[in-house]
Amino acid sequence: FDGFPGKGPVDAPRTLVEFADYQCPHCQRAAEVLRRIQDRFADDLRIVFMDFPVNPSGISRTVALGTACADNQGKFWAFHDLAFSRQADLNAESPLQIANELELDTESFGSCMNPNFPLSRVANSEREAKRLGLSGTPTFFLNGRRLHLHDMEADLIEEISKELNRNGHS
Repeated sequence: FDGFPGKGPVDAPRTLVEFADYQCPHCQRAAEVLRRIQDRFADDLRIVFMDFPVNPSGISRTVALGTACADNQGKFWAFHDLAFSRQADLNAESPLQIANELELDTESFGSCMNPNFPLSRVANSEREAKRLGLSGTPTFFLNGRRLHLHDMEADLIEEISKELNRNGHS
């Protein structure tokens, strides 16, 4: 998952990968749940975010491009969190509005939105989602194993705990 944004120790014993869409209500909830999960398993878990903009409006794709450009300025997670918090109001202008609010270098941000970098990153993420047979969001993988969650937070905690206990981590 090189080249995709992650948080938590790079050498964590477990990696949780999320495929998500910025206009998906369940993904908005997942963003909140993952903040709590990261706090709980801070030393033992790395969370990687991969875009899978399935919403046909095209706005999720535009926001995804914006997150890639924000990542160039070290602000991926701040941009990600703000985009999800504004989910109901996202539109084609949202990436620049969020960039302004986060006080990013908007000239660099604007230049980034056009070249191939953000397009290729989102396309690579989508290609991986399709290779894995995904059709919806959010979808989670824990160390390469797809998770089927009914109660997102409780099931994630249980799955991560089982994995860590199996390998002698607390």
